[in-house]
Amino acid sequence: MSKITKILLVLALLLWIMPRPGSAATISPGDLIKGVNNSTVYYYGYDGKRHAFPNEKVYFSWYINFNNVKTVSGADLANIQLGKSVVVRPGTYLIKLYTNSTVYAVEPLGQLRAVPSVSQAEYLYGLSWQSRIIDLPDSFFQDYQVGQPLNNNQHPTGSVLHYTGEKDYYWLVNGYTRKFYPPVSWDNYRFNTKFILDLPYQNFRYVEGDDIDQFRMAIGDTAQTLFDGTSDNDLLSYSTGAIINSRQGLKGYYYNGTNFDTEVFNRIDNQVDFDWKESGPGSVVSSNNFSVRWVGKIKVDNNTTKTFYTYSDDGVRLYIDGNLIINDWSDHGLALNSGSAYLSSGYHNLKLEYYEHDGAALIRLFWNNNGEFIPSANLSYE
Repeated sequence: MSKITKILLVLALLLWIMPRPGSAATISPGDLIKGVNNSTVYYYGYDGKRHAFPNEKVYFSWYINFNNVKTVSGADLANIQLGKSVVVRPGTYLIKLYTNSTVYAVEPLGQLRAVPSVSQAEYLYGLSWQSRIIDLPDSFFQDYQVGQPLNNNQHPTGSVLHYTGEKDYYWLVNGYTRKFYPPVSWDNYRFNTKFILDLPYQNFRYVEGDDIDQFRMAIGDTAQTLFDGTSDNDLLSYSTGAIINSRQGLKGYYYNGTNFDTEVFNRIDNQVDFDWKESGPGSVVSSNNFSVRWVGKIKVDNNTTKTFYTYSDDGVRLYIDGNLIINDWSDHGLALNSGSAYLSSGYHNLKLEYYEHDGAALIRLFWNNNGEFIPSANLSYE
């Protein structure tokens, strides 16, 4: 065999084993694609368009590597209409522009929510919150829309979280959580587990809505076209499911100072069951000398006399329909207090006030002497 023949055989073998460009017929919505002579990676969307990743930082908010990128011919790529650019995945990185110091959280469809202070960033993301920040060129700003700043110390829609010591994981939307059906295959959702927020039960307890599994395709849609004009829009609007009428829990207002001096944040608490020990309810609230006021309504099914119990360290006051039925507004160690009220069937106003002066901090609210917490379904807020 001649030397030239051997070279030709080697070249033929290399051509045979080298990856070959695919065709438009071999790609499906949800695929990652690139042109044979083009370095730009695109997401092939459910709208039939290709959506460009503007840079690697945006890409890695959705994916952990380039292993599944398919190569197509230049002609096939050109035949696919260009859609909007991919934006940073909600609930992953915080972003800022090169020429602006404002830090934003990203919500679905490129909605930006400014993080208004360092203390709130630490409360939401921990002391290492700055490690989440990525800088984007100003030219990318056109792909986003600026909404209202984050408030009430509530994580942005799109965050994935679980409570410390618990096994379930949740997708957060508008202050509600939707549980992932276990066991969770994060690849199905195109979510990198490094972005999961590990939250202490004592500081955060969002009201739980329907499971998330029915929306798997929408959550994993990198171009987020399934949020527009389809039934999957229910994921953001809560137009279906039991959660639309739930509004369960009480609204808790948290203050620095023992007499409701400076409001720091407010949130929804499913029940009043907190043992903060000596740490207090979060890094932005003092560990001592703080107060909390919970307000809402309580539902009873029949005309009855209800006895309520509080277990607290320090002061506590409980009002039902404006009437003070428990009053131990003083510095004290753990103490059980009770008070009764006649309640007709239906809803009644409830207000619980608490303060911590020094040392351990604990507050619990029951409605019988067996230590039964008031079910969240019997508590509602406005």
